[in-house]
Amino acid sequence: MIALTNGRATAAIDPSYGGRIVRLVVDDVDVIASGDPARDDPLDWGLYPMVPFAGRLRNGTLEWRGSTHQFPRLRPPHALHGTVHDVEWRVDRVDASSCLLSTSLMDPWPFSGSVFHDVVLHPDRLELRLTLRADVDMPAQLGWHPWFRKPERLVFASHSVHRRDSDGIADQYSVPVEDLVEGDLDDCFTDVDENLTITISERELHLRSSCEHWVVYDRPVHATCIEPQSGPPNVLNTNPRIVVAGSSTSEWFTISWDE
Repeated sequence: MIALTNGRATAAIDPSYGGRIVRLVVDDVDVIASGDPARDDPLDWGLYPMVPFAGRLRNGTLEWRGSTHQFPRLRPPHALHGTVHDVEWRVDRVDASSCLLSTSLMDPWPFSGSVFHDVVLHPDRLELRLTLRADVDMPAQLGWHPWFRKPERLVFASHSVHRRDSDGIADQYSVPVEDLVEGDLDDCFTDVDENLTITISERELHLRSSCEHWVVYDRPVHATCIEPQSGPPNVLNTNPRIVVAGSSTSEWFTISWDE
């Protein structure tokens, strides 16, 4: 376990279990819903990277350049949240307030490459950066899945949403936001206003990302997930970002608080 400290904030990262952030404490307030690797589903706690796809992949299937690739259906009938959320990551660099982790893309993902997770804890923010480097041409999507402890308040303004279809997957076409019911959200939003804020035990957190899509999942009573993603669910089959051999793609995600 890696322990980071800076000012009034601490973070714990588990390289052996998906490179996930298992704790983030701000002014003695735990803001991340914790879990037990020996008991709990790895999808259901902490803050972990989603690579090389985020959210649901329809029927666990990727159609790419005339070939069909099948992935484990972690939430039948769909694959979910990529292939690296429960694997061991290497520790490439670590100091008192930062670390750099990496892992190789491997089976069941059919395309070789590497993923890097740069974690930096500042006195007023946690900065995360994901980078995927491709050895061969591949479709790719990056994102994070934070399980925040259930907030007392969520300030989240979006102008469009990808509605869920009958399979529970966000449609590729966004529509204006209307008639969404808080407590029953499992939706992918776009055109999100910059002021995205949650309040946990009176501690206000501000969320920012280079990702243009945010999935909000607030059905659990103990937690709310607010997930920045570089594309909507199943985008690898609908409009994939292609990373050509020898190149890379990156995204960043920041959780900040007032000093």
